[in-house]
Amino acid sequence: MDIIVNKKKDQFMEVLQETKLDRIFEFRMTENDVVFRSIQRMNEHVPSQILFKMDKSIYNDCMVIFGTVEKKRTRGKILELMNELNLSNRICKYSISKEDDLFFTFSYISEEDKFDAKLFLTIATQLYKDFSENIYKRFEELL
Repeated sequence: MDIIVNKKKDQFMEVLQETKLDRIFEFRMTENDVVFRSIQRMNEHVPSQILFKMDKSIYNDCMVIFGTVEKKRTRGKILELMNELNLSNRICKYSISKEDDLFFTFSYISEEDKFDAKLFLTIATQLYKDFSENIYKRFEELL
């Protein structure tokens, strides 16, 4: 495991333990990166998958997978909504995979010695909260 990746992993794990979120995340390490993963529910019906990926680059990514397009006829409207959100929001980017999974991502950019795991988690928590309380409702109408 790369020293940089290990430092980021250790810092992030420490913050998860401090916030007692370590119980809801599992992690996987490879030679080049570490991924923290959790399945959460935005409401009683809607599961979402939260992924944090850190490697030796300056990019530290968070991805939230929040649904799948079931009705092909709504795909165009969902893409319109994603374009609208992407134009109005410079932090998150909304996307749809080839398999019709819906997700948003953001990157926390930091040099190794300035990596702040607490800030990374705080940003992700606020974005997830805003998404689940406000933005998801717009998708829910189309799904």
